[in-house]
Amino acid sequence: MDVIPNLYLSAIQAVPFLVAVLGLYVILWKPLLAYLDEREQVTATAKAEAARLTGEIESRVSQLDEKLAAAKLDIGVNRAAARGEAEAEEAKIIGAARTEADAKVSEAVARIADAQTAASASLQSMATGLSTDIASQVLGREVSA
Repeated sequence: MDVIPNLYLSAIQAVPFLVAVLGLYVILWKPLLAYLDEREQVTATAKAEAARLTGEIESRVSQLDEKLAAAKLDIGVNRAAARGEAEAEEAKIIGAARTEADAKVSEAVARIADAQTAASASLQSMATGLSTDIASQVLGREVSA
């Protein structure tokens, strides 16, 4: 058994190996490496585009947030103005209703006072008549008032 390899046999065996490696490189590895490089470039381009779009979106969102805050402020001012007008109109309506109610109450109090005076006079005359009748019946003779 020889420990030293035969160079002629090794060279003959290396030729198909080198042809196979060269064929694999041309057929498989070169297109695969080109595909991977292209994929890496596309990925980098897509990431850059995504970063650019994210920046645009963030700027638009901040602009919309500013517009929204301004709109909310305007709405608050308009709401406060409308509330003030409504409260003034409410005070006006309530004041008119109170004035009308006070007039009706005063009129009702006057009518009640007139009715009370008339009822008092009527009851006074009835009481006088009843007391005269009762006294006449109790005494058995005519009593003059």
